[in-house]
Amino acid sequence: MGQILIASADVLRCASIEALARMAAVGFGCVLVRSATQILERVRQVPSLTMAVIDLEIDRGRAVDLISRTRSAAPSTGILSIDNSADPTLSLRALRSGATGLIRGNVDARAFVEALTSVRQGRRTVPEAVLQLLCRTRGQAPRGHEGLSNRKYQVLKLLGSGNKGVEVARAMSISVKTLTSHRRRILDKLGLRQMIRFTNVRNKLDLCREMDTSSNQSMASDTNCVNYYRH
Repeated sequence: MGQILIASADVLRCASIEALARMAAVGFGCVLVRSATQILERVRQVPSLTMAVIDLEIDRGRAVDLISRTRSAAPSTGILSIDNSADPTLSLRALRSGATGLIRGNVDARAFVEALTSVRQGRRTVPEAVLQLLCRTRGQAPRGHEGLSNRKYQVLKLLGSGNKGVEVARAMSISVKTLTSHRRRILDKLGLRQMIRFTNVRNKLDLCREMDTSSNQSMASDTNCVNYYRH
């Protein structure tokens, strides 16, 4: 067994995940990090890293971008992402960016241990509702925010939360000039002239496809996709 990296800004959540990881016997010497910058640093510093557990709320939305970069830096490392948000937008982006497994909302200890064990053993674990949505939209042309890179999506999220440009640039560790460039490209991509009423962007820009479980395009229509995320 090797080490497990646990990335969460919540100290209590970190401690809980560490306890569950030890219960699952999926690794030892859990490394706790609380910012996106620390994730990549730890991935490079810990050669025996066997898996990472990443809270998607960490560092104001940078987690999804970091999942992609972690996957590039450590291709064989299992990545279990945790999403406590109300909609599945981040969940879908996390999986498409390289997360091996996903936990949404509050789950009991047994379910969490099972997810840890699955990811550690190289198997994928995805909630049924998210799996259905993921496979139903697979291969479709990107719509709205889906055509944005993870980095630009982060800009969209932060500006949409009412943050000022300077605050967003500071949070993302980029210059205001770079932020302005991202902002302009987001407008072009979404076909907008200006970011007015940006706090209502979820409704205006269709940030999330609804989970229509009654859709005729059921999960079963893409067997290969389902099998991929179930094994």
